[in-house]
Amino acid sequence: MSSKLDDVQEDAGNRLFLVEQGRLLPDAVAEQDQPGAAWRRSVRAMLFLACGFASFAVLPMAWFRSQPALQALQLHQANTLTLAEVMGVTDDSAENANISTSKALSKSDVAHLFDSYAQVKGLAQNTSAPTSNASVQNASVPTSSTSSPGPSLDSDAQVEVTAITRTATTATTTTTTTIATTTATSTTSTAITLPQTPKLPSLFCFALVMPQGPELALIKSHFMRRAGIFGCNDQVVFSSGGHIALGVAGNTTFHTLPVPKVVMTKGNVAIPGQTTNSWLNTKLFMKVFEAILHDGRLWMHDWVVKVDADAVFFPDRLRKHVAPLTGHNGTDAMYVRNCGKNPYIHLMGAIEVFSKQALQTYFDNKWKCESQLLWQGWGEDYYMEHCLDHLGVRYVDDYKLLGQSGCEFAPCSNGWFAAFHPFKDVNSWWQCWSLSTGQNQPQLV
Repeated sequence: MSSKLDDVQEDAGNRLFLVEQGRLLPDAVAEQDQPGAAWRRSVRAMLFLACGFASFAVLPMAWFRSQPALQALQLHQANTLTLAEVMGVTDDSAENANISTSKALSKSDVAHLFDSYAQVKGLAQNTSAPTSNASVQNASVPTSSTSSPGPSLDSDAQVEVTAITRTATTATTTTTTTIATTTATSTTSTAITLPQTPKLPSLFCFALVMPQGPELALIKSHFMRRAGIFGCNDQVVFSSGGHIALGVAGNTTFHTLPVPKVVMTKGNVAIPGQTTNSWLNTKLFMKVFEAILHDGRLWMHDWVVKVDADAVFFPDRLRKHVAPLTGHNGTDAMYVRNCGKNPYIHLMGAIEVFSKQALQTYFDNKWKCESQLLWQGWGEDYYMEHCLDHLGVRYVDDYKLLGQSGCEFAPCSNGWFAAFHPFKDVNSWWQCWSLSTGQNQPQLV
């Protein structure tokens, strides 16, 4: 046949066709290329047989390669069993021991695991050490890191803590094993016997002291023995003398916070508009309350308490007085009147007790008091009483709160009054404190 054959094609029925210039030729013409088709089929058969023999050859190789892994697994299981025996772990408690047997473990890893367990066991035994003493941080002094707490301020609620008693309990050891890393941890439960000071309702207390005079010596003695306002949940001492060091708490020195200096004069009730013969200090305490607002810690507590340095003050007793007034969902805006025998003033400045909601009302509306009341001839306590009344803040009468001549006198031996006033020197202040608590003057902290 003279025509040129371009290609050979095969249909679905394995019939061969010759292609000449894009046209399929008849079977008779296609049969001329039968030897080429037979050669291709032979190649396919040989490839199929080669693949089959190759798969059978892989199986023995895989078996030989698996032997080291099986031996390692057996070694790991044996080591795990030995470790479980050392740790006292039975088959029923293997899960509690957290020992994994699904991964291979080398001999060096097993040795390291035994060493870790020995260390953990030794640590657990060390928890049975003798009772040790440690100083306790006084929560009432925010800057204290290692100081001891203050003395008990109420014979009915003993709060003195001098040491932490550590009682070691059974140590719980958890050991975890992985394929490449061995981790051993020890968790030791230690019971600590620590009397808890009643802290609710929470009190934020503050005082103002002059940079010279007996007040500074008084407040320093309170700080050094953690008495007075230093038994509150938190406290701050202000002074127009700037940052005055009151003492050291741990590694930190406790300082006063500064307030601007204000020129003050003494009042004279014979002068119209003046209500006191004492200092006309309203302007100064306006600055103090602004500093309290700027400080911001008052919002974390239930009550804000202003205490004079010469008032013998017992915070735990005050908590008992205000506890019935403290709501679980927040205390209403109120203040406590503490003087019932003076017809002109019912809030004596030796101790002033405000709910934080009452001060919120004051801060929001104090401009009304400053602009609408004739406060220039008033003392600070007279001003706060009339300002809160002017703003619609309700009051609660508690005339057993303050023991003071001219209001409700009470001797220092009374165990219910929260404050006694005035005791203007350090010795008389602590004598009243000892008489009221039945305890000797506490040691310096």
